[in-house]
Amino acid sequence: AAVVCDGSGLLGSSKKAYVDVVAWAAVVGGGVAYLGTLGPNPPHREGLLNASQTDEWKGVMQFCLLFYHYLVPSPQPLFIYVLARLIVAAFLFQMGYGRTMSALVKSSTFCPTALATILLRLNILTLVLCAATGRSWNDYYFTPLCSFWTVVFYLLHTVGVWLCPRTRVGVVGVFCILLSLNPQRDPDRFSFAAIFFLPFKPLLSSRVTPFDTWLFRSQLDCFSPLLGAIVALNHEKISGFLSGIQKMNVWRRGGVYLLVLL
Repeated sequence: AAVVCDGSGLLGSSKKAYVDVVAWAAVVGGGVAYLGTLGPNPPHREGLLNASQTDEWKGVMQFCLLFYHYLVPSPQPLFIYVLARLIVAAFLFQMGYGRTMSALVKSSTFCPTALATILLRLNILTLVLCAATGRSWNDYYFTPLCSFWTVVFYLLHTVGVWLCPRTRVGVVGVFCILLSLNPQRDPDRFSFAAIFFLPFKPLLSSRVTPFDTWLFRSQLDCFSPLLGAIVALNHEKISGFLSGIQKMNVWRRGGVYLLVLL
């Protein structure tokens, strides 16, 4: 399909345009599909951010991204751009959360085959698109970003397994702080991100996507995986707090929710 639509010349190209009928059809179709997937959680999938919840969360976000990329022309309204950035950050949050929760449940040692399998699952669709459309891997920046943080957390929880979980997450915290230095990417100021990614510059830049764009995107959401890891470390405490809220009377519960919103 990608070859026929993008590389064959059989179909003409056009600029993205918002069309009410198409937009409403997408929303209704997606809503019907979403309602068709609703159901009770399996017995082994319960609690805060269980697999059923995160799968549902990912599905809704993927639908929103499809809507954004196909139906929202540039320049986008600010709130649409912010929503897209929040979705990317949420995916990275889930990655940090999921990798850390897995490490807390079961420790493991470094295995090149396991890491290669994980990266292949993350990248196979993007690699097919690259071959079909003639674009570079880093032009689809979300996949390289997920791949990078997957490698970071996999190495952290396998090579660094001798460290306690909180120390490992602390190491990521220091790394994120260093990565966030000089977010304006001023060439006259120290940039840890530029130095760290410089050996990978041929892989992270192309004719369409300059190296500076990768630096911007890698710095923009660098604290999202860290936050996911912190939530995983404190999963039991957060679950206990939420359970306590559910036992409160309606007025006290409403007051807590209001306080959180404020």
